[in-house]
Amino acid sequence: MLLLSAAVACLAAFAVVEARHSEPMLDLRLLRRPAFLTSLTGALVVGRTTIALMSYAPSFLERALGWSALASSALLATWSTTSAVVAWQAHRMPSQVTEATGAAARRGVQSARRHVDETAVVALERDRHGGRRPVAVLGDDEIRLARPR
Repeated sequence: MLLLSAAVACLAAFAVVEARHSEPMLDLRLLRRPAFLTSLTGALVVGRTTIALMSYAPSFLERALGWSALASSALLATWSTTSAVVAWQAHRMPSQVTEATGAAARRGVQSARRHVDETAVVALERDRHGGRRPVAVLGDDEIRLARPR
C-alpha cells in the first residue's frame, strides 16, 4: 500500500510540474484526445500480453510438453532476439506501402496461413483418466505433445 501511495504522489507531482511549464515533456491535453487514449490502451494491452506470454511460455513448455529449461529458454531467447532485431530495423520500412507490395504481402500471409491450416491441427484429446491433453496432427501423422500421466 505504501508503494501505491508513493506512486500516486509522484504522478500527482509530475502532473503539477508539467502543467506549470510552458514546454512540458508530456502535454497533458493529449489525455483528452480519444485517439491518444486508444493508442495508450493498445500499447498497455500489447505490453501486458507480451509479458504474460513470455512469463507463462517457459513453464508451459517445461511442465506440459516435457522440454528442458535450456530448450525452453533457447526458444524464448530466439523469439526475443527476433523481436528486438525487427524493432531496431523498423525505421528502414518504407513510409508508404505501394498497392503491389501490399498485395504481395497479403498473398504471402494467406499462403502461409493455408499451409498451416492444411498441415498442422492442434486438438485436445481425452486421456484415459478423463482429462484432456493436446495433440498435434501433421498431415497423416499424429504427434503427442503431452506425455501421458
